Formats: sequence, structure tokens, C-alpha cells
Amino acid sequence: MRLTTTLSSFLLSLLAIGIVAEKCACNGGTDHSKTACDRIGAVYGVYGCGFTGCCVNPGTQHNKFVQACKDLGYGFKRCDDCGTC
Repeated sequence: MRLTTTLSSFLLSLLAIGIVAEKCACNGGTDHSKTACDRIGAVYGVYGCGFTGCCVNPGTQHNKFVQACKDLGYGFKRCDDCGTC
């Protein structure tokens, strides 16, 4: 019972904090975004946010993805907040 209460409290606190990931994409389609995602060691996904892209945390990981798109010559397209990534 104690574990269930602790786990429930933890999950509720995560929801209250509003942890949000971002799904990002480079210009040029799926292959470009996946290549940039692999380069920064993030997870490329098809679920959530209405488009396929790289799941990153806001801040440093977001910035690394944007830079990877540019470094690879693709150009950066977009990042959207995503509750499920």
C-alpha cells in the first residue's frame, strides 16, 4: 500500500509540474530529422504531436538538435511542445 501511495504521489507531482517534451524536425523530411536526432543521441518517434520527429527536452537538447540540423546542412524546421513523445 505504501508503494502505491508513493508512486501515485510521484506521478501526480510530475503532472503538476507539467513536464513537456518537444518534438522537433529538420527541413527535408524524415531522413534528415532522424540523422540529426541520432547525432545528438535523442529518440526519434512517430507517436504524439501529430508528426514524426525527434523527441528532445527543452533547453540544451533542443539547442543541440537545432544546431545538428544546421551543421548537417538541412536547416531547422520546427519544434512543438509535446506531452507524449
